[in-house]
Amino acid sequence: MGFSIKDNIQKFSGYFIGSIGLLIMLLGIAMYLTSEDPTEIEAGAGIAIFSISLVAIAGILIYIGHRNSKMEEEIETAASIIKSYRRIKLYDLAEKMHVSVTRANIALSKAVSLKLISGNFDRTTDEFFTEEGKFTKIEYKFCPSCGAPFSGTFLEGDTIKCDNCGAIV
Repeated sequence: MGFSIKDNIQKFSGYFIGSIGLLIMLLGIAMYLTSEDPTEIEAGAGIAIFSISLVAIAGILIYIGHRNSKMEEEIETAASIIKSYRRIKLYDLAEKMHVSVTRANIALSKAVSLKLISGNFDRTTDEFFTEEGKFTKIEYKFCPSCGAPFSGTFLEGDTIKCDNCGAIV
């Protein structure tokens, strides 16, 4: 996706700034420990303290880069799962992604906004279905074997198993 370059730049910048910060910190500590001049001792301490801010900024950049990379993976995973299932409940999507329902919902929303997938969310059944799934719906409401009602909407190509009698339609 388009964010991976930005994520890598953030992480690289973080590692680069962190390396510079650590080198400056070592320089400041060396000045503090080896100098006999009181002004150089104070300067060394100041340099070492200043370098902590560089290391903190580097840590933040690295964290943001890794977090964004993980979110990008979740968005791509959600899109690929939805494309393969065509219709899936949000809870099932979260389970397949191994994340919470809230994170799955966020990944689904971002995948739709980035146009990786297109479809609609059915609030009555709490399911997302792709445009392809919208037009290939099969209307099975009752089991032809025992007459028990089915619990859900099925798509063309799906295997339907009756919860009541176990018959496969």
